[in-house]
Amino acid sequence: MEKNRRRRTRVPVHIVATVQVGEEEITLETENISLGGMLCAPCPRIGVGEIVEIRLVLGSEVVIEAKASVVRSDEKGIALAFLNIDEDGFYHLKQLVQYNADDADRIEREILRHQD
Repeated sequence: MEKNRRRRTRVPVHIVATVQVGEEEITLETENISLGGMLCAPCPRIGVGEIVEIRLVLGSEVVIEAKASVVRSDEKGIALAFLNIDEDGFYHLKQLVQYNADDADRIEREILRHQD
């Protein structure tokens, strides 16, 4: 059995994400999200190693914008690792993950552990 090496709690969240790849804007649906990245539905137009801009609109005034690296792109989905996210975006991301997590306190512990 393969050991789970994930360091961040992933929560199942289905949100429409806008992904900017070069000059092309692609709409994808998220499957899960964590403080470190997200998994989206497959899209053959997005390749491993690409740096993309992500926009998640959670409400009329609640938007998460981030820069991310594509770490996997196959028939199972596109895995994106966040590289840069502004303070407001991180706050909203944290709230989203905590709200959907089984253990919201675990998310706080993950943040503290990664500040070292």
